[in-house]
Amino acid sequence: MKRKRHQVVNVEQSRLDAIEKRLIAITPGPWRCHGEDIITDNLKVTVAFISPAAVAADRNADFIAHSPEDVDYLLACIESLREDIDDLQEELEAANNEDDE
Repeated sequence: MKRKRHQVVNVEQSRLDAIEKRLIAITPGPWRCHGEDIITDNLKVTVAFISPAAVAADRNADFIAHSPEDVDYLLACIESLREDIDDLQEELEAANNEDDE
């Protein structure tokens, strides 16, 4: 099932900060699937249990197990894109200033 992509015009920094705070607070990973359990790599902590009766239990478990790494990656992408936007805005301002001279 493909999800509809929403156009994001204004990303709230406070929301990104809250997401990052939650990410930092989780059980350290990496996490992985082990049957119906989501476990830490060292097998000492069960992070979550997926009911085997759940529809798409294996896909749900895989999604949850990869979520910390995926969220971290997406936050890094947002930061990188913001830096690119800042650089482009500076270049545009410099070009506009040259045109004014």
